[in-house]
Amino acid sequence: MGIVGLQSPPADLRCRDQQFAFPKSRKLELINQTMDAYTVGAIPPYSFLLGGKLCAGMISTDDVRQAYWRQYAAVRGVLTNKMGSQPLVGVSTTSAFGRSSIYNRLSYGDRLLAKHIGDTKGYGLLHLEGLYPRIESALDRWGSLTPAGFGNGPKVRWQNVTRFLHRLGLPNDLLRHGLARPVYWFPLVEDVERGMRGECFGPSLQLSQVAWSEYWKTRWAIPRAERFPHWNQTDGAQLVRDAIAR
Repeated sequence: MGIVGLQSPPADLRCRDQQFAFPKSRKLELINQTMDAYTVGAIPPYSFLLGGKLCAGMISTDDVRQAYWRQYAAVRGVLTNKMGSQPLVGVSTTSAFGRSSIYNRLSYGDRLLAKHIGDTKGYGLLHLEGLYPRIESALDRWGSLTPAGFGNGPKVRWQNVTRFLHRLGLPNDLLRHGLARPVYWFPLVEDVERGMRGECFGPSLQLSQVAWSEYWKTRWAIPRAERFPHWNQTDGAQLVRDAIAR
């Protein structure tokens, strides 16, 4: 029906960092108790029923926290040399193209699941993606390419493009595409602000996968299906093939 992809959080994210009063010496440690959702969405025909909201809300469910704990409990980080700690306290994400119909008003009853906490500054590689293979090839010839893979630091593409610009004497402002992307925060525990100050986090905010699925079905899917009774008569597989071909 859809996908949620989670990865390590960015060390610096202005909107998120302005929300919390991290102790300077513990910022990275506390940020590493969060994750970043780099892809969230539904595939046809479920996308016609706002299945993206189903996928986004799954971020807040107990299953995600438990999967995180199963993966990282008693595992020592290679870079930090510290044991993984529970709980997973929150997840950040950005909307790719302006105000998001997926995250906007995403709630479970009176509980707001995704909070809009600001916008990015409009920098990135979106407008340079078509040039990246040529940038990569040039850096490889010059012997200064950073290959993708664990241990090479964050944002490898960003590293390579900025190195390429510096090599040509071009300004970093060329990384500005001007598309400010909304940033959303999914709190997964109570008293997350207090915990980010270096004190104790509160208990986990409970939400079962079954409860959220039923809520989504009643709140969004069924009303949408009634308004668009032919929602499931689209050839979803062909839509996916067409999207890939484009």
